[in-house]
Amino acid sequence: MDHYGNSYWFLLTKASQLGKEIIELCVPKLELQARFGSCSNYTSAYALTYIIHKHLLKVDHPNIVKFHGTFKVTIIYNDNLDPRTGNTMMILQFANNGNLRDYLKGKWHENKFKFAWNKLIKYANEITLGLKYLHTEKIIHRDLHSKNILINDDKILITDFGISKDMNETSTISFVKGMLPYIEPQCLLRNDIKRDKKSDIYSLGVLFWELTSGIPPFRNLPDFEIIMKIVKAERENVITGTPPVILLFIKIVGPLLRINAQH
Repeated sequence: MDHYGNSYWFLLTKASQLGKEIIELCVPKLELQARFGSCSNYTSAYALTYIIHKHLLKVDHPNIVKFHGTFKVTIIYNDNLDPRTGNTMMILQFANNGNLRDYLKGKWHENKFKFAWNKLIKYANEITLGLKYLHTEKIIHRDLHSKNILINDDKILITDFGISKDMNETSTISFVKGMLPYIEPQCLLRNDIKRDKKSDIYSLGVLFWELTSGIPPFRNLPDFEIIMKIVKAERENVITGTPPVILLFIKIVGPLLRINAQH
């Protein structure tokens, strides 16, 4: 096994099954306590695993990461793992091209972003199809950003269901987790907002901008300044040369027009 990355909720480890198929092992991180309050590490890890397990078991779509199951191990091989939680692992589909954020970063050459528009449109369409499927299955992702979009053999996979929930859940608590530029303004101003599928659509609009620019929104700005810009309805400018079809997408779901998730 080879440790190779992180998500907000997990340490990611690459492994080989019988020397043939590459899979991804997800190990819950200690930061789970911040999500589940005073719960013990064991209870927190179990609760998070249950959330992701519940949602991934009910989905089957070419643009959603595949879930193969869970298992327990007795060896703690990373100092960051608590002995009570490190024995729970999830087995997910491995994405050989990494996440979208790093992929786009690799498309910069000599200070120019070089990414074929036809592939950009393909990725935008696949993200949209995956999200549409989740909403059809009454699942709200709530943490959609470029590090939670994976690419495997040039195909988009939506992953990381750490704070996702069913649409029929009644909780109005909006945990401000994930990346600030992707969170609609009302959730930065209030903690009693019930986030719904419109919240995901807002994040989708931000993702489309990042696809066209090749850089994260509000790059290198501190969190406080990002929050101030978002609540004041300040947004990144549309990139010159953006194809009409992407301009249409941005117009439909664009965060500049959608000042909050109700628009």
